[in-house]
Amino acid sequence: MKNFYKSVKNSDVKLFVRTVRNLILLLNLLVTPKKDLIIGAAPYHLSIYYLYLLKLKHNVVYYSSWPFWDYSRYPRKIHLKSQLRVWDKFLHNIKTVAVTEAVRIGLNKYTKNVMVIPHCINPTIFNASKRALKNKNQPIKIIYVGRLVPEKGINLLLNLAGILNDQYPELLIEWVVIGDGELKSEVIEFSKQNLNFSYLGSIKDNRLLANIYNDADILLLPSVIGDAKWEELFGIVLIEAMACGCVPIATASIGPAQIIDQNRCGILIQDAENKNEFLDAIISLLNDEGKREGMAKEAIKKVEAFYTEEINSELWSEVLTDSLMIADNKAARVIG
Repeated sequence: MKNFYKSVKNSDVKLFVRTVRNLILLLNLLVTPKKDLIIGAAPYHLSIYYLYLLKLKHNVVYYSSWPFWDYSRYPRKIHLKSQLRVWDKFLHNIKTVAVTEAVRIGLNKYTKNVMVIPHCINPTIFNASKRALKNKNQPIKIIYVGRLVPEKGINLLLNLAGILNDQYPELLIEWVVIGDGELKSEVIEFSKQNLNFSYLGSIKDNRLLANIYNDADILLLPSVIGDAKWEELFGIVLIEAMACGCVPIATASIGPAQIIDQNRCGILIQDAENKNEFLDAIISLLNDEGKREGMAKEAIKKVEAFYTEEINSELWSEVLTDSLMIADNKAARVIG
């Protein structure tokens, strides 16, 4: 409905036609013969009344990255009293694909028919083939890729960069930030005041992004933890960077905690507000080349073992052919 309103308000004919076509398709699903459907609707969304009708008529697989199915958090407003009840009915014994183990655990109250299939990368693009060894006179490059918004920890990142530049001038560090968002102006202003800090804007070209990862040493992802409406539920930039040999330092939110093996292929920060914990992690990697290179190798191995398109495709094939959905030990195959 938002797109319909937007198309009329802005006199956008293409958007209006596309929205009408999509509406016809959705209505058509209510009367067509039984089909296999993969539904990726946002949790607790008002569209659940329509989704429940689809479940009654078709073979439905629900795809989710939301782990908080205990009513402790709601990503959006609940409009109707019956909304949650219908969600409960929709999820009851439904086949489900969960992006993380935390999602599987959360959905187990409704169904045991859950398989974990994480996001993945294309290894022909994101790999360490173009990575070159650095000499001791080259700066260690720390990179951030993502939205420039408060919940992603951008203010903390700028604070950390400032502290390291001011208090540890002997450390050779180069900072690179890629992305867009409401804190863009703050990032640009900081880059003007610090010669070792670069803002590259938003990059959509994956091959270019892979080259930048290959030239970087550390990926910093200081996302907040415990926000009522948002948390880092996966963090695809982690597996992109790790595939290119970049060592991640990230807060221990849902996604990073599954992807990163602590002190093996990266470092997890338990307290998102503790800048000293971040500083210790960063400095430990800056001062120990052996540790940094060892973690980089393990990061590459982790992605190759669990997060490639080939592995993802095999797991989805098993789901869609219904060869397995009820086996917790099978789901564990994709848990690092």
